[in-house]
Amino acid sequence: EISYLDRQNKWLLWNLLKNNKDATFTDQAQKEMLYEYNRKEKKKDGQEIEVAYTGIDRSVLDYLTGVLGADAMPILRDIYDTPDIGDRNRSTLRGIAANYMGVSEDADIMITSRINESFQLLASIDDKKKQKQNREQGMRTLSYYLGKLGEGRSVPVETLQARQQYLSSLRAQTQDKEVLAWMNNTEKRLAAMSEASSDPEKAKKMDSRFDARRNPAQKRESDQNRNRQ
Repeated sequence: EISYLDRQNKWLLWNLLKNNKDATFTDQAQKEMLYEYNRKEKKKDGQEIEVAYTGIDRSVLDYLTGVLGADAMPILRDIYDTPDIGDRNRSTLRGIAANYMGVSEDADIMITSRINESFQLLASIDDKKKQKQNREQGMRTLSYYLGKLGEGRSVPVETLQARQQYLSSLRAQTQDKEVLAWMNNTEKRLAAMSEASSDPEKAKKMDSRFDARRNPAQKRESDQNRNRQ
């Protein structure tokens, strides 16, 4: 078992390499990304057993994404497809991939599989209570990823165009009116970001966060009204 001090020193080393943009150790990082650990858990009968889990070393993950950026996505996708890494680890990887939607094909594949699950939840035919829960779960996921698509201030035009293309591919997969309205809001946000990309002052005034559930035009109007008061 690795001691706390060794783990801390390892984190410092990967952080130093990341800050220096030293890509020399990317092969080694891939080998050290996943680690195994055991955790004691209680069964229903109260008996305690040891259960084996797989974890992701965040210092290694931060190093790879910090040094390689979008080029780290093929590595992350390979890990994402590793059997038995668990939902929590896949969620961590999707959180990174969400920053590269439209820009990386591998990121798109990871995110699209999750979004497709959400579309299936919206279309599920179940008892009323379960159906409502499924819709709420699916809409939360879609809200998160659409929000990530509209995130940022000074985003390169090429990245915005890639996001717009990816959004168009998602639009073709649903006829849900509420989701389509959110996609319209996201499209307006991306258009506003494109417009601001050539105007640094306008970009500064933009909120870096974005909520796809709110129409950007309505938000601007409410901001203007607040300024008049």
